[in-house]
Amino acid sequence: MKKLYLLRHAQAQASSTGGDLHRHLTEKGISDAKALGAFMKKQGLRPEKILCSPATRTKETMECLGLEDSHIEFIKDIYESHGESILSHLQNTDHFYKSVIVIGHNPTLYEMVLRLSHDESSKNFLNQIQMGYHPATLSVLECPVENWSELSFGDNALVNIHKSDDYNGRPGPANWH
Repeated sequence: MKKLYLLRHAQAQASSTGGDLHRHLTEKGISDAKALGAFMKKQGLRPEKILCSPATRTKETMECLGLEDSHIEFIKDIYESHGESILSHLQNTDHFYKSVIVIGHNPTLYEMVLRLSHDESSKNFLNQIQMGYHPATLSVLECPVENWSELSFGDNALVNIHKSDDYNGRPGPANWH
């Protein structure tokens, strides 16, 4: 069994003088990414490998997570491409990595979560995603494979979704537990 995390970068500035590739995180984005990193550490969500878009906002999100022990690979396709290309990169991941995180962009990550998840995944989680895949949303999938090369669309369990309001929200009715 492998574990796959799909993370949309945290909130970024609307524009940058260097173009879309060079957009930085906002203060809220930095706060959310740091809070997510602390949450992941507390929950034991520690991916062994990171596949990250080379965009500034994804790199900054990754840095805020505090995953220094993870092996990092920057992949241009995560910025420029579609789900099939990302799936191919995942399938080419060395089998000894038990967990991988992809840090990228919408709409590709939203589509990846839907396409990777099987029909038996929690309807609640699938409904949450269809309401919007906001910045700093982390999806957790359990993949019933021994090797990443066996990973395919439609065969994985979406077991959790963590949104910034969940781990960095102000106390209020939506966050009371």
